[in-house]
Amino acid sequence: MKDKTKPSHRRKRVRNLVRAMKRKYRDQQKKIDLLCKDMVDAHTIFSSKLEQVCFSSRMFEKLISCNSQKQVFEAIERTFTSTFKDMRISIYLSEAEAFVYHSDNQFFELPVNQHQLEACFSPELCNNIAQSTSVCNVEDMAEMAIQENLSLLRDITIAAIPLIKFGPTVGFILVWRSIENPLTKMQLEMLASTSSGIAKALTRTQIPVTQGVD
Repeated sequence: MKDKTKPSHRRKRVRNLVRAMKRKYRDQQKKIDLLCKDMVDAHTIFSSKLEQVCFSSRMFEKLISCNSQKQVFEAIERTFTSTFKDMRISIYLSEAEAFVYHSDNQFFELPVNQHQLEACFSPELCNNIAQSTSVCNVEDMAEMAIQENLSLLRDITIAAIPLIKFGPTVGFILVWRSIENPLTKMQLEMLASTSSGIAKALTRTQIPVTQGVD
């Protein structure tokens, strides 16, 4: 009599082998997916860092040829607004205790104009921002403010970039644009990467500055 159990054992072994192969395939597929994700993330980080380096290089190339603070202001505006088309800036210098330069691009309508915006910043708030060691968003500014009404700042996307260097405080740059086009973390990192070079250029070209230089 033939052994009828052998075919069933063979089928069971085949099924187990197929299951094992499927598990191995799924495990390999997960590893491949993770590897691909890591490669995409690494490429994204590399691209953002390269973009930041290129942006800083363009800024520093312009600063090298500046012989006055007004030229530095104009170089900042050209570099910032050419990279971020709908951005506006205001530059505050601690030495002058005032906003000394601003761009007012009429091609982009915003709910807050430059004069309304700068009026929100008391000397105490400006001093606190200038002494900060990192980019300040609207929440940071609200924490620094004591009695100021910063409600107008909620209608736009805004950040302050302290001009960091060793020694006395130099000031900061306000950047803002429509709230429908918020400033991203990567963009703020790009802008902040130029802060020390800008601070050095402003110090190198330092002359008496009066409020309202355009």
